[in-house]
This record gives sequence, structure tokens and C-alpha cells, in this order.
Amino acid sequence: MLEPSRQALNQLPVEDARSILMTVCSATAWVDGMLSLRPFADQQALLAASRAVWATTGESDWLQAFSGHAKIGDRRALSASNKTSTIREQGQVRSSSEALRTELDRLNQLYEAKFGFIFIICATGKSPEAMLEVLEAALGADRRSELHRAAREQENIMALRLGAWQS
Repeated sequence: MLEPSRQALNQLPVEDARSILMTVCSATAWVDGMLSLRPFADQQALLAASRAVWATTGESDWLQAFSGHAKIGDRRALSASNKTSTIREQGQVRSSSEALRTELDRLNQLYEAKFGFIFIICATGKSPEAMLEVLEAALGADRRSELHRAAREQENIMALRLGAWQS
């Protein structure tokens, strides 16, 4: 696949552009909305479109987006030999202690059982310990609050992914 870029997104056939956008967010409503707004004049327009389309989505779209993520600390995703978004975004978990990874796994299971979706956090720039703190606090929240927190985190993840694209 081509290295993602705004220019490529503008020029690619719809199905190829769809594939690239699905690497940013797996919610089809967001992908379809982004495809309908092409071409994007510049990076700011791309990011603004992403925010605007995300603002039109709801719970079922958010859950679809969340399902496209590896769990924080997912051992299989972190052991991948290629440069996946999981490695780029939460690779610092890979070098954390076994005890911390085990605790992340345990709390992820509790979280998913309680809320019905995986724990979402914009991991870029956060230490594993900081992510664990947010996860612990999230377990005390109600589902509606946590769903909205996770949707904001998803929006931040999308902005980082799109922002990393070349022109």
C-alpha cells in the first residue's frame, strides 16, 4: 500500500482511498463522510473535515471505530515485526515491566466486561504507567461517560494519524 498522504487520498480511486482511511479509523460512517469531502486543499482542511465528520457520528460508529484497535498492551500486536500503528502508538508498553503489562491486561478485561468495548486512549506520548492510571480511573465511570471519553480519545488518535501524513 502507498504511504498515506493527503495528495494520494485526493487522487486515488474511491476503494483505494477507502482502504487508506480505514487505517485511520474503522468506522464506515467516518470513512464515507471523508470520501464525500475529497479533495482536501491542505492538511488543515483534512483535519477539519475529520473533526466535522466525527461530530456527526454516534455510539454505533464509535463502537465500530473502537473495534479496529488493538487493546493497550496487546502482546500479539506489540510483538508484530512490521511497523503497525499499534507499534508506533503504544510501543513504549512493549518495554515496560511484565507486571505492568499483566496489570494492563487484567484491567482491560475488566473494562471490556463492564462497558462492552475495549479501553481506548490516545497512547502517543503517554507512559504505560499514565495509561494504567487512566484505565484504573475509567473503571469507576459510568458507561455513558466512558463512551464519550473514549470517542474523544478516538478523535485524538485520528488527528495524530492524519497529522503524520505527508503532504
